[in-house]
Amino acid sequence: MDGERRRHENGRGGTAAVCFAAGILAVLLNGCGSGVQTESEIVTPKEEQMLAGGESMAATGTLTEQLQAPERYQSDFSQGAVSVTADAAILVPGVEGIKTKQVTYRAFTQEDYDRIMNGLLGDGTLWDRDYEAMEASHGFTREELEEKIAETEAQKAEWGGHGDWEYEGMGITIDERIEQLKTLRDAAPQEAVIREIPAVVSYQESGGYNEENWLSGYKTVDGTDYRISLDNQIYDAFYCADFSIQRAEDNGKYKEYSRVADTEEAEGLEEESGRVLEEAAALAEKLGLSDFEVWGGENYICYRTEGDTLLPDQAAFGVHLVRTVEGVPVTYSHEYGDGGELFWPEEELDLIYGREGLVTFHWMSPYQIEDLSEDYVFLLPFSEIQSIFEEMIVKRYEDMFRDEGQTIELTVDEVRLGYMRVRSKENLLEATLVPVWDFCGTSTASGGSFKEPYVMEEPFTSLLTINAMDGTVINRGVGY
Repeated sequence: MDGERRRHENGRGGTAAVCFAAGILAVLLNGCGSGVQTESEIVTPKEEQMLAGGESMAATGTLTEQLQAPERYQSDFSQGAVSVTADAAILVPGVEGIKTKQVTYRAFTQEDYDRIMNGLLGDGTLWDRDYEAMEASHGFTREELEEKIAETEAQKAEWGGHGDWEYEGMGITIDERIEQLKTLRDAAPQEAVIREIPAVVSYQESGGYNEENWLSGYKTVDGTDYRISLDNQIYDAFYCADFSIQRAEDNGKYKEYSRVADTEEAEGLEEESGRVLEEAAALAEKLGLSDFEVWGGENYICYRTEGDTLLPDQAAFGVHLVRTVEGVPVTYSHEYGDGGELFWPEEELDLIYGREGLVTFHWMSPYQIEDLSEDYVFLLPFSEIQSIFEEMIVKRYEDMFRDEGQTIELTVDEVRLGYMRVRSKENLLEATLVPVWDFCGTSTASGGSFKEPYVMEEPFTSLLTINAMDGTVINRGVGY
């Protein structure tokens, strides 16, 4: 149970083991997530520009007019091993100006829980197995243990009947494991013993794990079971409250879905993406998530094991919702700036839909926002941002691709201005929402150690993120 509870520590999307090698390569190719930021990558912050009379350049007209931003960014250049092609729409929020905001972590509240639960499943108590009453069988029923015994005996048969072989690193043989399961079966009840769980959300500051800060249970609606977990475990160097609701599938099994870039593996769920995005927007409104908007979606998949092989099981389509602050969205990215030694990831709210509807609601790392600047902040004109990008994109990727004969081709297909939560290097628990430019697109690495071109074409990938106020390059992987 504890390992299940802490699954979100693995990061966004819960990447499956089968994708591990590709994930490592993706980190190497993605500039924002590389974790490498040399001194040469930092553009010296510009002094605040002033109008005549000493007044700050306040917002006048639309933000696009102030930035002198064209409709598209078009460019084609190369240097050394790096080549860049851009033909991208420039997206700017339809607001008069942008203010900076102070961001602090928070726990989930009873109000959060009640609003989401009432909107999705209705009110009422939760239930769970009475593990104390079922201690002798480790919480399993007789039928469940019979299934486990059959599975283990089948595994023994696959091993050629070698019952003296060690069982899955447990320090016992497979025959001893079978006897353990039979002992549990003999003590198991026919039916699970059930107890009610009060639906009370708690958060008590603590230097370590506090059982009272975790609400876990199940709810049955129209014959379908849902697993609910609200985890307010915030302590030590871990600052990530987590709230999830999962629907049981396939005879009561709960699926853990992971992002997948291969649309063929996801069985082409993208053709239903338009309908799903509309459903997600309507659900967000129903749940009272007025501070969030639909950002986009991508394919997800869960896996099953057959022997030692991990195989695709069921496909889904995950929709990302992002917080909007005074009309400015917090730009979504797969890089969530966890800060390394002090784990405080960016907020994420996902709705995952299977072929029969919503299968997972997941909201992690909520935060509270306070005004930091009373007036709109000065933003550099887009022409300066463009110059910074064209200089720094080459520097960043030159540092990453130095092998003889290795090249990297970058394609920019979208340039977007939005908020990013930027953390203080001196205190990783201090953060600010600041306006940034993201140059999004794809990368293709060739030559050198690559036997064939490797294309990094995941959605929501920023090739470079630039602070819109002072032109510094921001590393999304670490959050500053």
